Amino acid sequence: MSKPTAEIIKAGWGTADITPKRPVDLYGQYYQRVSKAVRDPLSVTALALEQPSAGQRLGQAILVSCDQAMVDRALMEAVRENLKKQIPDFDPSMLVVSATHTHNAPGAHEPLPFWKRDPALLPSAEFRATLIGAIVFAAAQAWKSRAAAQIGAAAGLASVGHCRRPVYQDGSSEMYGATDRPDFVGMEGGEDDTVGVVGVWSARGDLTGLLVNVVCPSQVMEATYVVTADMFGEMRRVLQERCGKNVSVLCQVGAAGDQAPRDLTRPHRGGPTYWDEAGMVELGRRLADAAMQALPRAELSRQASPVLRHLVLTPRLPLRMVSTEEYAQAVSELGALMAREPGGASPSAGGSAFVGGSSPVSAYASFLAKTVEREKLPVPGPYDDKNDDLVLIINRELMVERFRKQRRDPEYTAELHVLRLGDTALSTSPFELFLDYGLRIRASSPAALTLHAQLACDEAGYLPTARAVAGGGYGALVANGLIGPDGGQLLVQSILEGIRRLFSPK
Repeated sequence: MSKPTAEIIKAGWGTADITPKRPVDLYGQYYQRVSKAVRDPLSVTALALEQPSAGQRLGQAILVSCDQAMVDRALMEAVRENLKKQIPDFDPSMLVVSATHTHNAPGAHEPLPFWKRDPALLPSAEFRATLIGAIVFAAAQAWKSRAAAQIGAAAGLASVGHCRRPVYQDGSSEMYGATDRPDFVGMEGGEDDTVGVVGVWSARGDLTGLLVNVVCPSQVMEATYVVTADMFGEMRRVLQERCGKNVSVLCQVGAAGDQAPRDLTRPHRGGPTYWDEAGMVELGRRLADAAMQALPRAELSRQASPVLRHLVLTPRLPLRMVSTEEYAQAVSELGALMAREPGGASPSAGGSAFVGGSSPVSAYASFLAKTVEREKLPVPGPYDDKNDDLVLIINRELMVERFRKQRRDPEYTAELHVLRLGDTALSTSPFELFLDYGLRIRASSPAALTLHAQLACDEAGYLPTARAVAGGGYGALVANGLIGPDGGQLLVQSILEGIRRLFSPK
């Protein structure tokens, strides 16, 4: 790639409200949680960027963040198709939509088969249509409002995200496992306190918005029954209180598949547990403080003509394979598990909780009853047991389905985006990407500041490290994601090659 010639950059912002007006199923757990109240609004925020001299493919980007658990590929296709009609001078392949991964928003896909269907709840199909319309509206608004701008970036620090996978003496790992066990030996992964901030100012120097990247999902309130954007919503509120209500705040989650907004090695006796509103407010303010800490340095670095370049990468990554022996074992174990369930479908009948067959209704009833009883205890979450029969059934069904899928196509085409914005690099992936992958990208990137946004443009599950796979446990199982550590390394290499192309002098 030839050395880019910088020229004036244009930027615009768009927002849309997606707060449900009726009770909804809240997504993010295996058990059904029906919302009882709205704590704060859910939103879609879009940032449009253009440097016309680079052309339609390289010099355009619309970054969108929405308060959702996931964004699937079919939704992306629907948004892009609609966006063509709204802004025909924008290449829809340059659209990036990512999720904040809140577990306190309605889902845009059908409820799990064993959840109760309640006509009083907002149907998922209706919310999906609303979400698609909101993303299109915000993206089009951002694109149509673009004007000459100045861009600057810097990073602050906030202790928010922590590894959520304890390791025990036998080498096993467990998501949200107990750390007061005598065989607890430490945490599987590290943590990253970086709060990346990209500031956008008008040509005359007025702050118009902030992109804030945090290496932790917005999930303090994940075991509650309220609609909330969680700590990102609180951060937005505080930042707009300090910077002005018209300043847009676009939130992204970094490589945080093994991270959570709570330190499992601290009992937090007498203080916030970081499973409740008090903890959410504290962390939201902590993030806002970090962003404000970075803002003056971002302002000092701002440029009216930073280089904008955007690449879309589509590497073919190998699926995490299920061997013939693992398949046979999964079928056998699934048969034994389903035999314990009255009316349970046998594997040979094709029954599956996730792929359209019979659901393990009695297993779910038992799982739900135990979860509800644990919710009554005077302890913080999580309240659901990932080793329960229901989860074991689902995991084995997914292994059977993976075995069939890999025979049809042993690879997954990932949609990745790599952007250069001045001295800053931003990459994306569709995974719940374990922290170590993000650290590898940042450590080898030539950019002054490198940020990664996960859960973008598709939902492809967890992408664990080799260390996590060896430890096992939820988040590292074959059933929990499409790609394994070998694909993860190819992902890192693909992103780094893209960044180096954008930063190469020739």
